[in-house]
Amino acid sequence: IVTTSAFGEGIDVPDIRHVVLYHLSFSKEEHNQLAGRAGRDGKQAECLLLYDKSDIAVNTYLIGHDQPDLEWKDKELKLLDKMIVYCNTSGCLRKYLLEYFGERVASSCNNCGNCSQAKNATWRRFLKL
Repeated sequence: IVTTSAFGEGIDVPDIRHVVLYHLSFSKEEHNQLAGRAGRDGKQAECLLLYDKSDIAVNTYLIGHDQPDLEWKDKELKLLDKMIVYCNTSGCLRKYLLEYFGERVASSCNNCGNCSQAKNATWRRFLKL
C-alpha cells in the first residue's frame, strides 16, 4: 500500500510489515503515528525513515511561514528539534520513544536499527544497502 500521511493514518490493515517514511516528520508524535501502521497484528515489522538535512530546513520554513502566533511556532520548533535529536541518536530508538511518551525503560531493545547487529535486515536487502 502506498499512501500519503493523511490517507495512511486512516489505514488499519493489520499485516503491514514495512513502512517507509521518505521525509522527516514534524514531531515524534507524528512519526510514531505513521510508523505505527506496521505490525498492528503484533508480529515483527520494520519502519525505515529516509530523510535529508534539507528536510529540517523545509519543516522549519513550513512551521514559521506566515505564522503570527509566536507561541505556537516556538512549540512546534521545539517538537521538531526533539525529532531531529531522535533521528541522530545512537542509542536505542525504542527506548528513546517510550521514554519520550512517559514510560520507564530499563534496557535497550536489541531489535531497533541502532541496537540490532542484523545488518541483513529486510529493508537493507530491499534497498540493497
